[in-house]
Amino acid sequence: MINITILGGYIGTEPEVTTLEAGQKVCRFRLCTTERGYLTRNGLQIPDRNTWHCVNLWGNLTNYAPNIHKGQFIVLRGTYHTRQVTNQQTGEVRTFYNFDADEVMWTPPKEDKEV
Repeated sequence: MINITILGGYIGTEPEVTTLEAGQKVCRFRLCTTERGYLTRNGLQIPDRNTWHCVNLWGNLTNYAPNIHKGQFIVLRGTYHTRQVTNQQTGEVRTFYNFDADEVMWTPPKEDKEV
């Protein structure tokens, strides 16, 4: 089975780099992708649908963290996983979309800052 996904979306949180007990670095942030709405033939308006993803950049990919910020558009390639969690008190089921990036395909260009 092949699990290769390309995600392009806007960064929703500032990236956080942490070091795990084994010494491995991971950069985590949230990414929003949007499926654009449309108008059906019979005039029904289908609204935009946003999906939030939890993104993990591992190892050397954490070097991108200083260059990416909330609100920027980024394109990533990697593997996709979902997990569902049920609230024991309310019975509400939440689905978490986790994405482990293998490659950063595009990041915003660095802004030239005048001193």
